[in-house]
Amino acid sequence: IRKTTIVKMERLDSFDIGKKIDFVSIDVEGHELNVLHGMDFESIDYDVFVIENNRAENVRWGGSEIREFMQQQGYHFWGRIFGMDDIFIKEISCD
Repeated sequence: IRKTTIVKMERLDSFDIGKKIDFVSIDVEGHELNVLHGMDFESIDYDVFVIENNRAENVRWGGSEIREFMQQQGYHFWGRIFGMDDIFIKEISCD
């Protein structure tokens, strides 16, 4: 038996949340990179991300696509939680 469920999606930046977010957790069953590509990294300042990263090619250590994307956005890979989630912290310049 299959059942189709319609889920309403809204962009985070469509809410009046300000320009600074301390913590973001993303776990959307394999669509994490799609979510990240849809986020506004220029207008909103995010400090810390926890992102599920258990791609099939390397479940234990996670895939490299999310890490490469986050590095391009100015985030440092800090570590992993329970072999499932990656932690990223915004790089801070010491000017």
